[in-house]
Amino acid sequence: MDTNLRSLSELINEILDKENVRNEFKKIGEFINSPQKCWKFMNILLRDKAYGKFDPKVYQQAKDRAKHSVVTYLLGKVLMPFENIIYMENNYKELWLKTSLYHDYGYGSEYIIKENLNLRKDAKIKRYLLQDIYQDKLSCLNKYSCKHPEDFAYTYNLIELYFKYSIEYKKNNNKEKSDHGILGGTLVFNSLSGKFLKLYRSNKLGEELKSLKKFCLAIAQHNIYKIEEKYLQLAKTISDDFADNINKVIIDERKPLLLFLSLVDTVECVKKFCNNESKKGSHNFSAKIFLEKLYLSVEQDKIILDFSVLRQHAKMKDKGRKISIHDANSTTKWFEKTFCSYASGVESFSTWTVLDGICDGDRITITKK
Repeated sequence: MDTNLRSLSELINEILDKENVRNEFKKIGEFINSPQKCWKFMNILLRDKAYGKFDPKVYQQAKDRAKHSVVTYLLGKVLMPFENIIYMENNYKELWLKTSLYHDYGYGSEYIIKENLNLRKDAKIKRYLLQDIYQDKLSCLNKYSCKHPEDFAYTYNLIELYFKYSIEYKKNNNKEKSDHGILGGTLVFNSLSGKFLKLYRSNKLGEELKSLKKFCLAIAQHNIYKIEEKYLQLAKTISDDFADNINKVIIDERKPLLLFLSLVDTVECVKKFCNNESKKGSHNFSAKIFLEKLYLSVEQDKIILDFSVLRQHAKMKDKGRKISIHDANSTTKWFEKTFCSYASGVESFSTWTVLDGICDGDRITITKK
């Protein structure tokens, strides 16, 4: 194995050693398998005691996202040297912390499973993210889209249209009835802006509100996908040019926070390989084991992910269970299928960002086009 490659667990532990967290969170392997401990970790870093107190109807899927959110935050810190993308943002460390840990907040809301959700009315939104006109103490956000084009890959109108499209697109999805990114960004903005109005005075309030608007917009846009050909007719029911306007967008370094979130959220693979809800539950790797056996290197111009040790681990699990690696129910077969799906997602980078992902055997290499 290349000597430049190191386990993700080792790299994350170096990050944690520098974090201002309790000793119980200094080693990723000691807490990453526990959703409750992951929420506690996020509570501490976000200073948000309410995070993790989710509606019982969506608790399971929120629980499955806890590990993913923590790893997204820490993986992002590992990947920061790549192309210096996130360094383009002022106060990038604080921005990344909040963007990454809140980015899947929508999964923990009861509204995620509500049919035909009216975002503003049903979710009781008092302070709406997707607008440029505010009053009183929020007036510092007026004309935000004109002043901060770097925060917009899509217009407010296009984001709202995509939310309507997601409701139609997800009608048969029992776990997500509308886009979780747009829902989550809207809910976080509404909630935290209310808290900020009580906590901060004028100068500090303005700074906090602008930072909040920035990272909530990144969250709202991070799950907007290209419209596939088989859904073009459905897209036309939203508006004639909706699909064209969505599909022509390429996220580049002019939108640094959104580009970096798109990179890290796609590369993070605990959510795919360590999902507790999988029907093939016995095949799933624990997050602890997965992070120990995924190797990578991060340079200024490329990221390399090496899955060879994980593939060997899958074979060893089959050997221990006395199952042929060629058996349809083998862990090896499950791993290959899951890896192909994951690699396909990374290789799609070139269709919607300025990044490029190439899979070659056990390795995936990510560069900037």
